[in-house]
This record gives sequence, structure tokens and C-alpha cells, in this order.
Amino acid sequence: MKIFILRHREAFDSGDLTANGQEQSEKIAEYFSAIYNNKGVRLMSSPWERCVKTLSPLAKIKNIRIEMDSSFGGDFELPELRRGWCVYKETFLYKIKKMIDDGGTDVVLCAHREHLHFIYTDLGVSVSLVEGVPECICLSSVER
Repeated sequence: MKIFILRHREAFDSGDLTANGQEQSEKIAEYFSAIYNNKGVRLMSSPWERCVKTLSPLAKIKNIRIEMDSSFGGDFELPELRRGWCVYKETFLYKIKKMIDDGGTDVVLCAHREHLHFIYTDLGVSVSLVEGVPECICLSSVER
């Protein structure tokens, strides 16, 4: 099993992807649809529009739905969310660890920059960059 975690593509404050962000999301769709041409994959996302729109082209190609989870989204510039930072972070890490422990279908997860940081600093698993997909990491040590 592999878990790919990527940061949403370039977006306006409104959540809509910029033209560049839309182009990037189309390239992500091409990249992952080639890898998962004849295999199943789960798509998971922060409920934030920019994340969902980043995975939408891939969901359309694969004809699958995007599973949204609020543990994968947040704006830590907002003081009310910063207070819940530790609980939020632990919930995110717990869910990733559970996916690793449960095994199963590979996952492509779209979240925010903070989530990439959590993985690097707190999860304790081997992480590699995904060549050809900026701001995307693979938890490659979860092969079973």
C-alpha cells in the first residue's frame, strides 16, 4: 500500500483554482491515472474547495468519488483554529497511521502545506518526494 499526500494546487482566496492551478490538477490526474490505470485507488481530501478541485479531474477520469474529511483541512491563521492545533494534528496523524496499519487500497490525499510538515516531522515513517508532482510525498514504507 502507498499513500500519496499532495498539497492543493494554486488557488484564489475564493477557493477556485487559478488557470495554472487547473492545469496542474489536470497533470496530476494524468500522472495518477497512468499509475492506477487498471488498479483501484481511494481519493481523499480536505473539504476545502481548492483541495477537492485539485482531485476532481482524477476523480472524473477514474469515475470515483472523493472522500472528504475535515481532519485533512484547516486554516491555522485563524486564532480559533490555532487553539485546537494539537488535537487537530493528532487526529490527522492518527488517521494516517490507521490507514497504514489497515493496509488496503492505495490512497491519493489532497490537503494543505501543514499536513506535509506533520508527516515529515511527526509520523516517523519513510517519506519520498514524488518526481513530476510538485509538493507531493509518498509514504513508500507502507508497502506490504
